[in-house]
Amino acid sequence: MIVLAFDTSSRVVSVALCHDDHVLARRDVEAPPAEGLLGWVDEVLTEAGITRDAIELVAVGTGPGLFTGTRVGVATAKGIAFALGRPLVGVSSLVAVRRAASAEGRRIDGVMIDAGRGEVYAFGSAGSAGSAADGSTGSAGSAADGTDDAPFLARPEVARARLSGLLVASASLGLDLPAAPMPDAAWVAREGRARFVATGRDEVASLEPDYVRPSDATLPKTPQRTSA
Repeated sequence: MIVLAFDTSSRVVSVALCHDDHVLARRDVEAPPAEGLLGWVDEVLTEAGITRDAIELVAVGTGPGLFTGTRVGVATAKGIAFALGRPLVGVSSLVAVRRAASAEGRRIDGVMIDAGRGEVYAFGSAGSAGSAADGSTGSAGSAADGTDDAPFLARPEVARARLSGLLVASASLGLDLPAAPMPDAAWVAREGRARFVATGRDEVASLEPDYVRPSDATLPKTPQRTSA
C-alpha cells in the first residue's frame, strides 16, 4: 500500500511516502508547514517517481503539539484525501513518537513531550485520562475502561508519577530520561496503515486535531457590544 503521511505538530515538519513499511522518500524540514507543506509533498512524490493518483492512503499526525502547525497539517491531509478520493487516517503524534523510540531496540511504555508553560503532553499506559484530583487534563474521548491509551496534559512530576515502565521525554525538559525523538511521518504512515487495515478510515469531515490543551483563541460565549 502506498501511504502519504506527514506530521506538523512540532517545529520540524515531517513528510514521508511509504510502500507498506518501506520509506520511498521523505522530507524533514524545520519550518512552519504553511510555508511549503504541499511543496514538500510534491518533492517526495517526485523523488519516488510516483504520481498523486498512486496514493492509496493518507495518514496524518493529529497532535498534540503546536496548535497552528497541527491544524494546518490536518486540514491539508483532509484536502488531499478529499481531492483524490482516498481514505484518511489520523494518528496521535505521541503514538508515532513512542513507536519510533521503541524501534531503537527498547520497549518504550510512555512519552512526555514539552507542552510549554511548565507542562507536558504525556501518553502511556491505558486509562490515562486526567482528573481534577491531580491537576491533569485528558483528551476528549479518552478511554476510561483501561483498554486504550490516551494523551493527557500535566506538570512533569505528575505525568511521571502516573506513567509506568520505561519513559522517554523531550530533551528540553531536562529530565533524567532518554530523549524522545521528534514525531516521524514514517511511523505515522506505519501506524496509519495498521489502523486502516484493522478498523478502516476516519471520516474526512469529522477528523480534528487532538489539542489536549484548550486553545487560548476562543470565541466569546455571548456577543460583545462595542461603544459607538
